[in-house]
Amino acid sequence: MLGIAKKYKTNLTAICLTPHLNAQLPAWYHLTTEYRPMTDAVTKCLINKHKTVMVADLLQTLLCSRLGTRWSNVDVTKSLKAG
Repeated sequence: MLGIAKKYKTNLTAICLTPHLNAQLPAWYHLTTEYRPMTDAVTKCLINKHKTVMVADLLQTLLCSRLGTRWSNVDVTKSLKAG
């Protein structure tokens, strides 16, 4: 792989994602997580009841549980854009 990169005069760099872009990634097949079967009760509840799909959805659910507010009253993506 390195030989081919050198042949075509390219280089390999690590991808560094912004928090806003990272939040848009799929939560269950995330780049930085280890593979785990999605069979436990908590995961099934997050997927089926709370419709958690993206990392931002997980953050929103966590924030709402800590603040004691309804899920629809909090917008995590606005705070991620500001940061």
